[in-house]
Amino acid sequence: MAEIVILITLLIFAHMYVSRGISLMQGQEANLIFPYPCDSTKVTLQQSNRLPFYRSTDGSSLSLPDSQAQRFEVKNVINNGSCSLDLTIKDLVRDDEGTYILFVYKDGEILSDHIHRIYLKVNYPPDKAFCVVGEDYDRRWVAVDCTANAGSLTGKVECFQNGLLMPKLTDPALTGSLLKQTIIIRKSQPAFCCYFALNVNKSRCECDDTVLFQDGNHRKDPCPTITTQMSTESMYQKADNLMITTSLNSKDYPLSSTNAMKITRNEVNAILIYSFVCMISVCIYSIVIVIIKYTYYKLVQNHTNSNVASECPSTIMTIVDNDNDGECAMEKLNPNREFEDVYGKLKTVDV
Repeated sequence: MAEIVILITLLIFAHMYVSRGISLMQGQEANLIFPYPCDSTKVTLQQSNRLPFYRSTDGSSLSLPDSQAQRFEVKNVINNGSCSLDLTIKDLVRDDEGTYILFVYKDGEILSDHIHRIYLKVNYPPDKAFCVVGEDYDRRWVAVDCTANAGSLTGKVECFQNGLLMPKLTDPALTGSLLKQTIIIRKSQPAFCCYFALNVNKSRCECDDTVLFQDGNHRKDPCPTITTQMSTESMYQKADNLMITTSLNSKDYPLSSTNAMKITRNEVNAILIYSFVCMISVCIYSIVIVIIKYTYYKLVQNHTNSNVASECPSTIMTIVDNDNDGECAMEKLNPNREFEDVYGKLKTVDV
């Protein structure tokens, strides 16, 4: 009786400490190693607050229910002065989860310094997703409401059509252990929906929890063989899916595919307006350049005429009567003559 009281007290005391833990998926195999002093007289192994299922004094026999007896194996390993109990659990199930505790005895006394605990976390995959057709989203698309028991792993519901992932209408929402999510699918072909755990590898070929719009003309296959025709159809369907996804992610959520097309037209109109403004700017710049050139030309011409008037005593009207004045006027009215004179003088200096 006293031993039972001490054991319960130690169990309560043991739960005050953080145990070393290991996390595995349901169906995997667990290997837990519990070292202990080789000079001990007795060791026991138990799961959480249950009675010990292994006692070293009983040999290799285990006190386990039938559901665990064929999957549990304990080996007492002694190697080079080191001793340990090696626990192997095959094909893990949810009931295997818990804290496994090793108690070490010497001369009938528990060695509290050598109590060893390992917490085993058994993650189990979610149940299959159940999906039903909801309200029409638009003329070609319909909403699908899906639910699933989330299990111990977070995840989401996904639907495929013709090998393509369909857009989601809502994010996954967890209510207790039940996950809910709404997906958008096309009405024209079968849809394959399933639950995907975030850290579990699962291909779309395994996605067949719920099949919608299935008829005799379509084979139940979530992973169809890609043909040339299907490849061409997929190209258009991807564009259609992208348009729906853009609509769902827009500010005016939720929108229809028609509104998504309006967004595209507005972008085109903006590009046209920008191009028109650029063209007008170029035209205005060209006109300004022409005006500046014309103004400069008139200023040069007026300056040349003023020089002619100051250096020649007679006007251009007297050119016929006065040969000398005529020659002066001819020279001043010719803007290239002054350049020719300067060039002639420079040439003479060179000679």
